[in-house]
Amino acid sequence: MKRSHWAPLALLVALEATACTAHVPPSEPHTTVGTVLPIRREPTMTGTIVSIPTPGSVTLVDVWSTTCAPCLATMPEIEAMWRAHKGAGLRVIGVAVDDNPGLVDKKVRELGITYPIVMDPSGILRGALRVTELPGAFVVDRTGKVRVYREGGDGSDRRALRDAVEALLAEEKK
Repeated sequence: MKRSHWAPLALLVALEATACTAHVPPSEPHTTVGTVLPIRREPTMTGTIVSIPTPGSVTLVDVWSTTCAPCLATMPEIEAMWRAHKGAGLRVIGVAVDDNPGLVDKKVRELGITYPIVMDPSGILRGALRVTELPGAFVVDRTGKVRVYREGGDGSDRRALRDAVEALLAEEKK
């Protein structure tokens, strides 16, 4: 049987095209996945107003507490993503569900967090986002659609958040 000389070339082209395509990792089940989040404007601890999600940007929303060890372990990695990708259109917003702004500020400074933090002591924002377990993190695409939700903050959750952010930033702006 005669072998085609084009088959290896076609295989190589197909492999190269697949390697360059970033894939959004699977999400954990959540009622908001696949839906467009209504934009909320919230004050940060520094007094500026942020939009959750931020229109036209990939937005990572991290709901956390100062008493949640996995939350605190996740935050430095989210900070690293923020520093690495904010110039490419990533917005990160932390939502602290604590009722003590002094303690939140202390933890944020200890961890070197520079992304905006919104206080949610009454749980209104947490309830609107339907977060039941901490940490709860959403990655929202540029159109406002929730693409990935992860809770728990273990290594696989942090990798999924990073991979989702990178894949969504790589998608063509619409």
